[in-house]
Amino acid sequence: IDTAFRLRRDFAVVKVCTGYVLVLVLFTSDFIATEYLLEGGTVFGASLLVLFGLSVTAWTAAAHQARRGSVEAFNLTFADLIRVWCLAQDMAVGLGRAFWLLELEPEVVDAENPEPFPDMRQGVVFHNVSFSYQAESPILQDVSLTANLGEVIALVGPSGSGKSTLVSMMLRLFDPDAGDIRIDETDLRSIRIEELRRNVAIALQENVLFPVSIEDNLRYAAPDVSDAQLREAARIACADFVDDLPLGYQTELGVGGALLSTGQKQRLSIARALVRNTRVLILDEPTASLDAQTEQRVLSNLKTWAKDKVVFIITHRPSTIRDADRIVFLKSGRVTEAGTHDELLALGGDYHRFVSVEATKDAKDGNR
Repeated sequence: IDTAFRLRRDFAVVKVCTGYVLVLVLFTSDFIATEYLLEGGTVFGASLLVLFGLSVTAWTAAAHQARRGSVEAFNLTFADLIRVWCLAQDMAVGLGRAFWLLELEPEVVDAENPEPFPDMRQGVVFHNVSFSYQAESPILQDVSLTANLGEVIALVGPSGSGKSTLVSMMLRLFDPDAGDIRIDETDLRSIRIEELRRNVAIALQENVLFPVSIEDNLRYAAPDVSDAQLREAARIACADFVDDLPLGYQTELGVGGALLSTGQKQRLSIARALVRNTRVLILDEPTASLDAQTEQRVLSNLKTWAKDKVVFIITHRPSTIRDADRIVFLKSGRVTEAGTHDELLALGGDYHRFVSVEATKDAKDGNR
């Protein structure tokens, strides 16, 4: 009995030691492969290192199992090896990308002595702003415009004319190559980035909603707002459909807001931007999925809400453009026309042609 016990004990010790060595070899080879890849090595070279570790592991495990006389119990099949090998490659490549992103230095940083966000009393001024992603392909060229406090400014123009790039500079996602952007008399580049972005809200056409309740979605950017402020933002965005839901603001939206229509998701996206009550609001195609009646209600509410704010709207819909206080038409990165809807139509220029084309498109879509 003692001899049998010692044999079993010795066998258990050998098994534990073997398992430890196998894991150590495999993880060491994976670690070396990852380091090799991060230092600029090829995926193929990293794969060879992982394959070496797997080969040693497989050979040792096979020898151990064969010694026990139970080769049929060897579960580390060739398919398992391939799966682990592929997983190791994916991990190495993924880690390489992750560390590359973590090591990136931001191109836009705070000034040496950044200022707080000013108490905006006049508005936003773009003065001779030029920008290009690539030197040979300018996106914006000498753009100048003024958005006064209380105005809703519609930025209009063909795709690629620089509208989204222009408003992105309000968040300092990038700075102009030439010219400057000012809030009152304060250059954006001198304002602390954190404070600037806290005072500029944006709602995009792509509605990003989380699989949580409607209330949690609206509070995402402003967790400390009161229930009254939350419901006021929803009212302005015409998201009154929430009150008709069985659970109201506690309704779980599911992945991507799957329980809502596109128009409902768009109104929640606008409400989430409004609930922050920022001095500057940017809406990128905010009413593209709304019917004409709801769109008019939303825009009317926005104009009332924005009496002490500045609102930029990027849109192609003539019905949205018409209600703006002022329209700025961009073409090939330049401001070609600016004024009210009636003033620009009377010119018979770029804006007139643009509205005619878009109205024709809307009419065709309505007849389908």
